[in-house]
Amino acid sequence: MEIVKQIAATLLPLGDKLGAFLIPTLILAAAILFLFARYSYKFFKVLVPLAGILLGSVVGANLITPLLVKSFPEISTYFNPAYLVGFIFAGIIALVCIKLLKLAIVITGAACGYLFMSGIVHNLLRATKFVSDILLNTDMDTAIFFSTILTILCIIVTVVLFHFFFKTIYILATSIGGGAAALGLAAVFMFANTPVAESAILIAAGVGGFIGLILGAKQLSYYRYTN
Repeated sequence: MEIVKQIAATLLPLGDKLGAFLIPTLILAAAILFLFARYSYKFFKVLVPLAGILLGSVVGANLITPLLVKSFPEISTYFNPAYLVGFIFAGIIALVCIKLLKLAIVITGAACGYLFMSGIVHNLLRATKFVSDILLNTDMDTAIFFSTILTILCIIVTVVLFHFFFKTIYILATSIGGGAAALGLAAVFMFANTPVAESAILIAAGVGGFIGLILGAKQLSYYRYTN
């Protein structure tokens, strides 16, 4: 529920700025998002490089920067190295995405494994009593070691999934995400400042996601024989 509150808090001020244009904007946004949910695979070669650039910059800034600062601590006195490393990695990934699309898919899978799957798996494990008890009786160095191993395994699994099932993952993710965003975005403003706001947003996003799933299934059926 907390993520719903954060999204709503970010979007609601935009409604005040749009004023009388809010409703037309929401209708247009919903239409565009549903169209995207239906035809997202057509934009595949544009979106993959963009996603690669985004993920590359985030991974570069968050993963490589600490190593750079640790090796050259004086560099932080001249500029923020996170911006430079993020920019360099974004440029590298952009070039890879344009020239080597299959490699870009693997890199995107690795980034998703590091940024998303690893976090989900870690949180799920920490929520279990068995793992929580083990962590309480484990020294920090050992815990970090096993956490690193788990992260690497998550990256490997995600890379394998992206390599063999990328089209399916891409279509379902973009279709369900587009549909959920289409109705969830409208619900943020429709139920703003009401007691049922969070539940309404989740239900609307769920309905939109289900519609997106249907649209994604149509895409999968249409593109089932393409690479």
